[in-house]
Order: sequence, then C-alpha cells, then structure tokens
Amino acid sequence: MPNSIRNELSGTVKSVKIGDIVSEVVIETPAGDVAAIVSSDSVKDLALSPGDKACALVKATNVSVCRCTCGGH
Repeated sequence: MPNSIRNELSGTVKSVKIGDIVSEVVIETPAGDVAAIVSSDSVKDLALSPGDKACALVKATNVSVCRCTCGGH
C-alpha cells in the first residue's frame, strides 16, 4: 500500500496484546524493538500475529533529546 511516510523499519511481529479498544504490537527490527498502540480493529484487519513480517512506519512531529543518567543508555 503506497504511503508518504519515509521512516520505515522492516521486521517481524514479536508480540500482539489485543485489548477491547486498542492493542499493542511489538515489531522486532534491526534497529531494536518498536512498539505501537493501534486500534484493535486495525490489528484484526491486518491479521497480525507473532512471526509475521511487518513494517513500522514512523511519522513524528516532535523529537526530544535528553541526557540519560539512568545508566541504561
């Protein structure tokens, strides 16, 4: 499906947690795991399940940067 989003990360669906209204989809990519909260209807329409190939399309209007002091980064 054509789109105008330029930031695309290809990967594999790692997990899907389906809720009543919204669901969490985690895609494992070479850049790391990407999690998205999407409507449960969209998850069902896309028939996503762990192991499926999928892409994370990222369109951000704001990116913030901070110095991490937690030791994990």
